Amino acid sequence: MMKAVKNIDLNNKKVSIMEYIKLHIQKDGTLPKHLNVNQEYEKCSEEGELHYVDGFLDGGIMYHCSPEEQDPKPLYKVIQLISDDKYDNAELALNEYFYNMTEVQVFSVIDDVQKWILDNRSSLDAQSLVNFAVNELSRSKNVEAIKFSLAVLELFDLSSSKKCTDAIKTLALSNEFTLFCIFAIRNWSNKNDLIFEMAKKVFGWGRIFAVNKLEPTSGTIKKWLLEEGLDNDIMPEYSVLDVAKKIDIANFVKKENLTKTEYKYIGNIIFNLLREGPCPGISELEDKEIMLENYLRQAQKQTNDVEDYDKVLFILWYTDELEGDLKQSTLKKLCKDILSGKQCKKTVESAMRHGTGFKLARYLGINSYKYAVECIQKNPIKHMNLLYIALTDDVETNKKIIKLYEQALPLDKIATGPENTLGFGRKLTPDFMYLGMVLQNLYDYRGVGEKLIECALNSPSKQNRHTALNVIEKWQENGAKISCTLQQAIDRLKNTEVDDELKDRLKKL
Repeated sequence: MMKAVKNIDLNNKKVSIMEYIKLHIQKDGTLPKHLNVNQEYEKCSEEGELHYVDGFLDGGIMYHCSPEEQDPKPLYKVIQLISDDKYDNAELALNEYFYNMTEVQVFSVIDDVQKWILDNRSSLDAQSLVNFAVNELSRSKNVEAIKFSLAVLELFDLSSSKKCTDAIKTLALSNEFTLFCIFAIRNWSNKNDLIFEMAKKVFGWGRIFAVNKLEPTSGTIKKWLLEEGLDNDIMPEYSVLDVAKKIDIANFVKKENLTKTEYKYIGNIIFNLLREGPCPGISELEDKEIMLENYLRQAQKQTNDVEDYDKVLFILWYTDELEGDLKQSTLKKLCKDILSGKQCKKTVESAMRHGTGFKLARYLGINSYKYAVECIQKNPIKHMNLLYIALTDDVETNKKIIKLYEQALPLDKIATGPENTLGFGRKLTPDFMYLGMVLQNLYDYRGVGEKLIECALNSPSKQNRHTALNVIEKWQENGAKISCTLQQAIDRLKNTEVDDELKDRLKKL
């Protein structure tokens, strides 16, 4: 549970970022996963604007693109002011430079600033720089100003300073600051222990950054990387190559006494390596084919469940890309031998009763229609991903299946009138997304689901309305005539639509 915040107006930013973080630390020493420091303290954000999760912008720069160039010279003046003990003027100038925290970021100027300090160290007061930076960590209400201070502290070894160490440990609990906290302790002798501590207490971009910088110096760290290194709230693919290399997956998978638990974790790592996105995966590993062969030989010895068989199927698909590779035929044969066994078929048929195993059923040639229908009948929302199997050429059966969604979704709460609102975000419940997902299955089934389409046309979600029009247009392309009820819904929307792009689409419809 989040700690109660008493007598403090967080909306007016009466507390520093450090104090805000401290007020929300939970009993287990972590922050609530939904806590967004960047959103709380960004000065230029507006009501209803799309916000980034903490660490997103730095993650994009670190993994995908170079930072936009910014003029670092104003920050040289800030450094000089700090050195001259003009702390108030320095803080004012720092906050002015980083006023728009989403557009002006430390990442783009960190190298220039640090180089300037080192080039001018003979004329700068090092103690003043340290004092200002450490104090700024605790008192600042500006996200980038704190990162700037951490970047300055990177030039000094303050591992013996309890005040500095405690401040860095606290800030590192926020995904927004974890990376820069790691930078700040880069030259400390105990940095790896601290990074490991950080890694265990963050779950978003902070964990991705920490896993990237963590060295596998002990069995404890390697075990944690195997079991939790991919467990982040962003995407496991960002960390999978780091984890694979740091646990030495090629040798790990050769273990004679690989436990079922270890086999599961290794399978998950291999699966994410094969996905190759949004970061490089298995293509960056040496001896990858030997690693896969050893994993498949482990699979022959293990008691596999449907998730394990799914991973074998994924490896089989991957082998199609190994045209001409000497290992291709060996890997294909191993995969097919495992998937053609009686145990695999039995496992898949059992899994389909619970809503899984349908990709495998298609590969094995098992008729999955009745299982898909049964799952949808039990829980339409949970199993809407099976609609592509359950909908067939039988119009009447299709209508019965879609009627389940008309009953399961709160259509009256969704159809509250068109607004300029995206199809996701805090304002809309998951039901709006579920409606869109069901509609995407109706393109080839003329006349099925008109009640859902009518609801979507009157939804505040622009995405719902676009999807509804997409379905109607597809039906028309296939020769269907629009019913009177649906035509009336379209006519009403022409009079109430607020989005210009949708207005244009309605005119052409």
